[in-house]
Amino acid sequence: MVFRLASAALGTVARPVTSGRLRPVLRWLGVAGLAWTVAGVLSPHVAAHELGCDAVDDGEIRYVDQTRHDDALAHAVTTWHALGRVDILPNGWWTVADLVWTDVNRTDVTWDGLFYCRIFGTATAYLNDAFLEGDSQHNKRAVTTHELGHGLGLGHSYKPQIMYRCATCGGFTTPQAHDREDYFKLWP
Repeated sequence: MVFRLASAALGTVARPVTSGRLRPVLRWLGVAGLAWTVAGVLSPHVAAHELGCDAVDDGEIRYVDQTRHDDALAHAVTTWHALGRVDILPNGWWTVADLVWTDVNRTDVTWDGLFYCRIFGTATAYLNDAFLEGDSQHNKRAVTTHELGHGLGLGHSYKPQIMYRCATCGGFTTPQAHDREDYFKLWP
């Protein structure tokens, strides 16, 4: 996992550099690192639908609820927690948060939910009120369940799974057969 994360970090380091002799080297390292990661050279244990990063720490996710979408969050937590293997629990004063749920209101983007994994520190799951505010309870649950799937390390899958790139397109609010298969491969 360290190599996979390092290659991702190299890719982000290469972007801000705009001039100088180091730019081509950093660009090559970033592209090569990404290519090696995709090819499985640096991280051979990553399956097709794994994100390569997760919010799981010692078999659990401790989360902070800073979202107004409490019903959707409770549904997502209950749904994934029921599969076992990873405990998903609210953060307490004696624990360190692994994932923070927060709302944003951004009309300049096209996503209704976004999981941001950090190499070090707490991951963040954003729920975008610009799209979710007038949306159905069903769609809010689908988006939140999808984002928590990313928190568990699952990448995008194919239709009709909750981890399909468009969470509201499949008509589901719970992990489907292939989602569960990927989950159990990742968390045996």
